Amino acid sequence: MRLALALKNYEVVVLVCLTFGSSACKQLDVQMPLRQKTDTSDSSDKPSSKNDRPDPAQPKDQSPDPEQNQEKPSSNPGNVEPEPPKTFRASTFNVDYRNKNFEQISDVINSVRADQPYIVGTQENQEPEAIAGTSSLGLTKLGKGVGDNSLYYSSDFKLVNQGQVDIDRDGHAERSLVWSVYVIGEKQVVVFNTHLPHGAISDVPSESPAPADAHAKTAQMLLNIWQSEFAGSAAVVLCDCNTGKVAGQSFTEALTQGTSFQLAQESGLDRVFFTKDALIEVNSGVGGFATEEYHRVTWAEFSFKN
Repeated sequence: MRLALALKNYEVVVLVCLTFGSSACKQLDVQMPLRQKTDTSDSSDKPSSKNDRPDPAQPKDQSPDPEQNQEKPSSNPGNVEPEPPKTFRASTFNVDYRNKNFEQISDVINSVRADQPYIVGTQENQEPEAIAGTSSLGLTKLGKGVGDNSLYYSSDFKLVNQGQVDIDRDGHAERSLVWSVYVIGEKQVVVFNTHLPHGAISDVPSESPAPADAHAKTAQMLLNIWQSEFAGSAAVVLCDCNTGKVAGQSFTEALTQGTSFQLAQESGLDRVFFTKDALIEVNSGVGGFATEEYHRVTWAEFSFKN
């Protein structure tokens, strides 16, 4: 009803204005209803409602967040393989054939490892598998009888070759010179291990002492094997050298005079040597013992040249 009256009045006002002019409209003092203004402003200026969500099928404006897209340094750029350890340790240890306390022996062996790649040459080791089990080291079983010269090595090394030859014996046991070739990273090292015999002047005499030149002969044998089979590569020598037990030239003199080999560490009868042309002595020392103080675990730490 009200809408009809409003429309009627509107028609009258329009007719008066058209007939008599704008002055008549003013006299009527009637306001014409205004049409609602259409909003043409950009809808992006308004808060969006639930119905204004973008079409998921349409690409979104993904302006980069400077913090999120900031390039972080990689912990391993280019997926480069980690470098191998720069140093390794080697030790010699006469475990004493009478000692059956393998956990004690393993504790002494590992006491000087210092979390380094590690190689151990043993002497008088009659049960090498038992020591391998308690020491958690790999085993290279070599040698024979009471003079067993088995070597142990950590998982940093890969065993690629091994061998042994007989040397002069004494009345106590057969004797051997043994060697193993290991690879660590891209480097190769030959590790020799031996237990030299007692001669006629030994404080532990036997009915069949080794000849006076037995120690010097073993050193020369070692040098020949190293030069002919391994082309002068890095080498370490581990031994119970029984120094002073023969009348002739000592093993140390024969191995180091005029050669690439150098003494790194000694303790009593035990020695560690290395090739100074290929290796650098970083550190060395003497550790504990299992049964006899004159046989302590004797070690040295080396790095490769170049």
